[in-house]
Amino acid sequence: EDARALGPDILCEIVGYATYGNAYHMTGLTSEGLEMARAIASTLDHARLDPTRIDYVNSHGSGTRQNDGYDMAAAKWSLGAHAYQ
Repeated sequence: EDARALGPDILCEIVGYATYGNAYHMTGLTSEGLEMARAIASTLDHARLDPTRIDYVNSHGSGTRQNDGYDMAAAKWSLGAHAYQ
């Protein structure tokens, strides 16, 4: 309501979130991306959103083979077929 009262165009609304952490190794990621996929799935559940409602994904983007593969695997696991659109 506050944003609407100010009159600007509303570009997005945060309706859910989740936070997870890897307490074992800072860079020791699995190739499956299951930990991040669980965080994404929890966020969608918290927001009561179906994966098909997601229009944009902004991943970590470090440009390393390990991290980029992890990010893509997590998106594919959590968004299913919609990740390919």
